[in-house]
Amino acid sequence: MNKKQPKTETNTKTQTKLTPGAKELIKTTTETKGSKELTTTQPQTVTKTINHKSKEAQQERERKFNLIIKEIESKGKGVNTACKKYNLDPRSFFNLVDKNPSLLQQYTRALELKADVIAERIILNSHNRSNDFYIDGDGNQKPNPVAVQRDRLMLDADKWLLSKIAPKKYGDKLTLDGEVKTGNPLTIENINMILNEIKEE
Repeated sequence: MNKKQPKTETNTKTQTKLTPGAKELIKTTTETKGSKELTTTQPQTVTKTINHKSKEAQQERERKFNLIIKEIESKGKGVNTACKKYNLDPRSFFNLVDKNPSLLQQYTRALELKADVIAERIILNSHNRSNDFYIDGDGNQKPNPVAVQRDRLMLDADKWLLSKIAPKKYGDKLTLDGEVKTGNPLTIENINMILNEIKEE
């Protein structure tokens, strides 16, 4: 007789190969399971609003105005140059002048003193002969026409500016009662005479 062979139950398990990326995902999910999420709070930037019409802002503009006036009257600087140095918009400078008669008087006086600074600069530069000559390769002293022409150009520019800032005092023409009268041209002798009068005052 043929004996029946007992049936053997075979459990077949299907194995699935995982990619490295999937393994890493399973690992991360397992480690973070049941944990609480942490929320990171980013610091907020607080922007301070400056009221340009406040009393403090007005005082700061007036402080800068006084510094600019000193630059004009003591160093002969222009308004734009001085305003740039102290970080003040030239329009703000002139707004202060227009609204305040006292500041307008300060500015007018500063322009008068600036004219004197320029006049003194003209005299100093006209007497400066340090660049009039140069020594060539053979050791000979020769005139330097380029430097002389540049100095003359600088003097002419200062004289023109001076005549515009203070035309009544340093200009070539003087207007009185609607009449135009030709005065003496601006020469070194005239400037020296004017400066002597200023010193006597």
